[in-house]
Amino acid sequence: MLHGEIYHGEQFLSPAYSRRPTAYYCEKSGIGQALLSLATGQPRKIGVLGLGAGTLASYGRPGDEMRIYEINEQVLDLARKDFSYLADSAAQIVPVLGDGRLMLEGEAVQHFDLLAIDAFSGDSIPTHLLTIEAMRTYLRHLKSDAVLAVHITNRYLDLRPVVAAAAQQLGMRALIVELDADADDAFCRDSVWVMIARPEPAAGLLEKIKGAVPLAPRPGFAVWTDGFSNLLKILK
Repeated sequence: MLHGEIYHGEQFLSPAYSRRPTAYYCEKSGIGQALLSLATGQPRKIGVLGLGAGTLASYGRPGDEMRIYEINEQVLDLARKDFSYLADSAAQIVPVLGDGRLMLEGEAVQHFDLLAIDAFSGDSIPTHLLTIEAMRTYLRHLKSDAVLAVHITNRYLDLRPVVAAAAQQLGMRALIVELDADADDAFCRDSVWVMIARPEPAAGLLEKIKGAVPLAPRPGFAVWTDGFSNLLKILK
């Protein structure tokens, strides 16, 4: 699935591989490992901002609820019509049409085990999803031991200091997982994910997620707010 030059996901047609997560969301990626590390003894509630092809639905297990926020109705139509991740998922899929942050601001607390923010792959990013106010909204919907996963793979912008500064101000720990996919790996693409959690669960993630390392804030970098952001400071 492509929108201009922005890549939103892919799926194998062969039944042998069609349910397998691919690209930025493969099992070796930060988000893949984080989802696989979640406790299995009880149903999980997972939130996703940004649907794409619906790849993350492949991680759903029986009893899980996956609540997916998508601003573009056409993307939801394409994910249902041309891809089968949503239909094949063992989880209950709950699509929510609208701006993810605005929808979350108006909803009762969701108690997510994991919330993935996946809307920053292009050069025109929705900065309002990365401000300190947005981060507070996300954290309000998380369980105390939950993970906030932010996808920051981007060819133009280095979003690491933005996420790290917000995590530090909120008293959270940020871990970064950078996957350099092997050239012959048909399922994975290079990806960069940041996992944000409270100190104790973050320590657990360091042990569970291969390649995870602490993400240190950039000295002097100003936290983005709803009234301030600076793309020039993060150009690659």
